[in-house]
Order: sequence, then C-alpha cells, then structure tokens
Amino acid sequence: MQFRPPPNNPPTTTTAATASNNIVQPDETANPKRVRPTELGCRVITTLILDHDRIILTFDDYIIKVYSALTGKLLQALIGHEGGVWASSLHRETNTLITGATDRTIRVWDLETGVCTHVFRAHISTVRTAKIVVPVNVNRHNPQLAPKYEPEFPIIVAGSRDASLSVWRLPIQDLNGHLSATERHNWLLHQLEGHTQTIRDVSAEGNLVASASYDYTARIWNSHTGQLIYTLVGHTCKLYSIVLDTANRQCFTGGMDSAIRV
Repeated sequence: MQFRPPPNNPPTTTTAATASNNIVQPDETANPKRVRPTELGCRVITTLILDHDRIILTFDDYIIKVYSALTGKLLQALIGHEGGVWASSLHRETNTLITGATDRTIRVWDLETGVCTHVFRAHISTVRTAKIVVPVNVNRHNPQLAPKYEPEFPIIVAGSRDASLSVWRLPIQDLNGHLSATERHNWLLHQLEGHTQTIRDVSAEGNLVASASYDYTARIWNSHTGQLIYTLVGHTCKLYSIVLDTANRQCFTGGMDSAIRV
C-alpha cells in the first residue's frame, strides 16, 4: 500500500528535542514547565482532554476533575457517577462534556456551571468509550462537489462492555430547537448491535462510525440509519484502537496481536 508523504513544512512546535534512530530525545538544555496537581495521589487516570488552558481528567473512581494547565490549580470537581469513569469527550463550542462509566451511564455536563444536565441509560455494562461527533463537510476533499454536512446535528456515540453501541443526540437546547417537547425526552437514536464482546474504541466522521472490539473485529456503521456497512476481519486478538481516514477511504486498527491493519 502506498502512503502519501507528509508535507515538507517546518515544525511549528516550540518544544526542543533531538532525533536519533527515529527516537525523539528531549533536549537536556531545555527547561520545560512541569505542573503536577498535588491531590491526584496514585489513582489511575483513564482519560485526558487538553482544552486551551484546562486539563480535564477522569479516573478509575467517580470524580471528574478540571485543572488549570498553567498553574495546576483545581478548577472544578464533577460528582455524579457511581463508579470509575472510562470515557470522555468535549464539545468545545458549547463547553459541554460527556462521560461514560462503570455505572453503565453516559452523563452530560455543563462546564460553565459544573452541573450534570442529562443522564443516559441504554447499556447493561460499563460504558468503555464515547465520542461527540460534530457535523463536517464530508465533500471537503473533493472541491468539485457541493458541501454536504454530516451528521445533521452533533451526536454522541458510545461503546460498552455489553458489546453494543448507542447513538444519541447531543442534548443542547440551542442545537435542537427544531425538536418537539416529546422528542426532547427521547435523545436515543440507535442501539447498534452485532459485536460479541467489549467495544474498546470508536472513531467517527460524518455519518460513519467505526468500532473496535475484543471480538477481533472492527465494524463500520451508518450513524444516521443505524445500519451495519462492513465487518472488518483479520486480527487474531483483541482490538484496542481504531481510526478513520475518510480522505483516503481507509480505516486503521490496532490490537493485542501487535499488528496494525489498514
């Protein structure tokens, strides 16, 4: 398979480093700033989101914490889950965070107020991965085509240890003003079933959703219709990661068999 070489542009990062045998070595003369929140202790950090000057951390317990990336000061502690939090995603435009946990729920948080606004229940086991998918122009790679935005509105895609995925509207009033009062109480769009073991990772763009599972397979779904498009086989062990490359009509998977498949 032929890959396109990266653009020959100078690096924009200001981090000082040297390369040797394809391994990046830190520049010992550099003086990087290190910020370590003192109250973290020995808990496992399960997800990390860097947003401007904030760091949003989830842990293998129920508390979600938001720190200043500049000072390490605790800005917010979000409490509501009843078990370890293993998934998170941020909608920056509305300052909305979603999280998934061992309590089998997906929670939606308003980071302006620190309040949990919605609790979604569709799974019978841990929510292991979750992503917010925002509308993008799926024809942007072909300027000859008219712009076409998918999905129609921001959605949440979550994967669980119960081997299923769920697709939800992102419940932000400003984004769903066209819905009736009845529809606003039913944010669930689809439950995607077909995998036979834990969903470990998801990737999505437009109406395409890709899921990686411990059942050795990846699957490609249409989030608008809920239909399965492809089942990708070839790995000989559990899958841990998946990435969509829609510009080249490709999907990358990685798993415990030490292989990356395209």
